[in-house]
Amino acid sequence: MTGFKNITVTEGRTRQAFKDGVKQSILPQVKETVKTAVENERIRTGVITRYYPYLDKAEVKLDDTKKTVLCKILHRFGGDMIDFYTPLEYEESFDEGLQEPCIIPRARHNVCVLQINDNDSDENLILGYYQNTDVTGFTPAKAGNIKLMSITEPNLYWIEFGPNGLNLRLPKNPSIEMGTLPVEMENGDFYTKKEVDEKLKNTGDSLGDMTYRELLETTEDYKETLEDHVYTLFRGDCWTINNNFESSAAVTSQTYRDLTVTGTFRTKNDLIGLYWNSQDPIQHPYISYGSRSDYTNVILEFDYTMTGCKDFADNNNQPVSITIGKNNGAVYYLTMNRFINNGHVRLDFNNLTLLPGNEYINEKGETITVTEETPLSVNDIKFIMLVIVPTNFVENKTEYTIMANADFTCKITNISVTNGKICNEHAILEPHSYRLCEGYDDFYDLNPKRVCREMRKLGYAEWLDLYIGASHFYEKSGTPGDKIDARNFGHTRTEKMVLDKNVPLNRAFRAWLDCYSRELKANDCPNLVVSVSMENLQCPISWRQRDCNGNYALTGWVPSTFFYSPCNDEVAPYMQMVSEACLDIVVANDMQPILQMGEAWWWWNENDKPNQPPCFYDDATRTKYANTFGENIPEYNNAWGNFDASVMHWLNQQLCSYSDKLREVVKSNKYANGLYMALFFPPSVLDTDRVPAMMQEVNFLKNAYHPAKLDVLQIEDYDWVTGLPQSPETKERDRSHHHIAYEIGQKLGFRENRLHYFGGFVQYEKDAKEFWRLIKQAMDDALDKNFKEVFVWAGSQVRRDKKIIGYDNMELVQQLISN
Repeated sequence: MTGFKNITVTEGRTRQAFKDGVKQSILPQVKETVKTAVENERIRTGVITRYYPYLDKAEVKLDDTKKTVLCKILHRFGGDMIDFYTPLEYEESFDEGLQEPCIIPRARHNVCVLQINDNDSDENLILGYYQNTDVTGFTPAKAGNIKLMSITEPNLYWIEFGPNGLNLRLPKNPSIEMGTLPVEMENGDFYTKKEVDEKLKNTGDSLGDMTYRELLETTEDYKETLEDHVYTLFRGDCWTINNNFESSAAVTSQTYRDLTVTGTFRTKNDLIGLYWNSQDPIQHPYISYGSRSDYTNVILEFDYTMTGCKDFADNNNQPVSITIGKNNGAVYYLTMNRFINNGHVRLDFNNLTLLPGNEYINEKGETITVTEETPLSVNDIKFIMLVIVPTNFVENKTEYTIMANADFTCKITNISVTNGKICNEHAILEPHSYRLCEGYDDFYDLNPKRVCREMRKLGYAEWLDLYIGASHFYEKSGTPGDKIDARNFGHTRTEKMVLDKNVPLNRAFRAWLDCYSRELKANDCPNLVVSVSMENLQCPISWRQRDCNGNYALTGWVPSTFFYSPCNDEVAPYMQMVSEACLDIVVANDMQPILQMGEAWWWWNENDKPNQPPCFYDDATRTKYANTFGENIPEYNNAWGNFDASVMHWLNQQLCSYSDKLREVVKSNKYANGLYMALFFPPSVLDTDRVPAMMQEVNFLKNAYHPAKLDVLQIEDYDWVTGLPQSPETKERDRSHHHIAYEIGQKLGFRENRLHYFGGFVQYEKDAKEFWRLIKQAMDDALDKNFKEVFVWAGSQVRRDKKIIGYDNMELVQQLISN
């Protein structure tokens, strides 16, 4: 029967497939349903390693277990069937174990196998072949069934899936004729596959409440969920963005065949680069697409729409270019509109040429203007960049002119690539016990769809803690017409723009967080902790903490971020607005609202000021203290000096009050089952060898870090884990305070099931080997002490340092990476 060339299906049978729950089956969760059902039905895929022509059997190496089993095959000698079971190219051999001659295929023969009896490996049956280029595993041939074979018969053997699992279907009472081999159904009706397809197209709205087009779209979603993915050139989720700091941009995707760049222009000179990198910016070998620089025989096509920005096809005074960079440093600019026809782009890399007037920069850095049409070599490409600029764009790399904020969107759809394969993706690893932290400022340029899937492949599931950052999430603006010196990135440049107190999130971050939370949910991570802090790069001057000499509280980052003053009446309402906006996006994607207050503290200038003065003296704090007590707040210019404990208590309560206001957001009637958490970093608060007593008093928020106020207390102590050098002459590190991190939660009244531990982080790659060993041990110790969840800080360092945490067998890790 397996040699039949035509399919025969009755109309009643087709409608029965729809009636059995097609719409309910083709849902996101169908992947697990099908997987479970396939396992229950004992169906496997594999590759034939040998044929035994006189036994009517074959050896099959199974894809999942890699075991080799002996399988029965239907008798080969009957009309067309002999061609189906005999390789076109073969060599004969002899099996010593079975004492039988055998055929060793030279080509790959993928088959589906039905396991009949666990106790006898001989009791397996080959159901049929399929072409691996056409089908990977089990995929829908039409809605309601799964195709097994695709060499001579498209749908004869098929598996019906529905609410009751899988059912292997065969024609009833077939009448067989040699040649075309039609199959006649019970009632005498029969259709060819082509006729069935035509009937489906004509059914329209008769498929219940789904049209045929909707059914196809849903089936495509199902196929994408189920197939083993490959990395290809220009895959939608693998593009990245790069932009000047004044603008905002995010790249997101719904599928692997589309992407959307969403953002805001704020100067006439803003430029968003949408990049395809020949070498993956993610270098982790298990989740990287590696590199491919040769684009010979590649054809890229896509459709696009653009709003609020210059169209790719615009050929006015400054035509939009596609930029192609080479590994030798040369950069070529090709006018974009020549590749566009009515919103459709087609790039044939075998026929790319530079036209007269086109410019390029050669490997020596010299700008060359082309005088005659010149072919462009494409066998050593480093990157390809599509340029997105304002409609009134003026090129100027040294000075930017601020304009009124202008939102833009660029959508690329129907991405199609010929000869684009790079490599196969690795399998998804089983979830382990570690959770993940990420920081938006660290990977805002990556597509959330890709990052979520890649980190799930490394075993991260269930929980993720996202710090929304201090420099990219907020809306901001400057004075139109004002000039920005773009040559140096420091406070002189960043302070030309200030965050908007009335707009919580910019468009880019909204789009990014929406995609990120949706993709987390789809990748087995239903719990997203939104983390907000008191730190910001472009907050208003009046919000910033200061020491008594007027110096800002500065972190060690470059350029340094600033800390909000909890006494400023505008700060808490703004952060409440930010928190609510984030939670609204998360809840809209069917996730629980979870809010974390990041480290809340009064800063002290320990890095660069004599006597390391505390920062209690912004105008709002001075005024609030004077209004409360009728006198000026005492000035302390030395954090190590004597102090009035009552003053420290009052300052401490300002932070606790700030925490209470954030808690109100997630505990309001708007959200059901909202959770409030706080991240506590004891090395900067309780380390008696490092922190002045004054700062310990003011920043240990006992009233905020209390079981009545927090659902979960989260502890992080990476300074204590990795230690700090005692002196330049020794590599010994001080970790004597580390035990406090495991004890402080219980001392504050929290049980283990309300404690999280954060392990990390490795700031510099040179420290990776030593620090990751210490971090891993600290996380394992926290698990042994029954902390409810243990997080890795952070994903950026995991990717940079190529860590596979949770799989410590190095032989296994190397095998995973090399396969």
